[in-house]
Amino acid sequence: MIETVFTLANSNERKVEKVIQDDNLNYIHMLFNKDEGLPLH
Repeated sequence: MIETVFTLANSNERKVEKVIQDDNLNYIHMLFNKDEGLPLH
């Protein structure tokens, strides 16, 4: 297996990054401000 390094954002703004998307894995990195987030369901 080959090592792959991914850099993720580190900021104060709301951001959604699709890091890995293939048939076997969907990895999404999400940044939110304090007291924000996804709606409850």
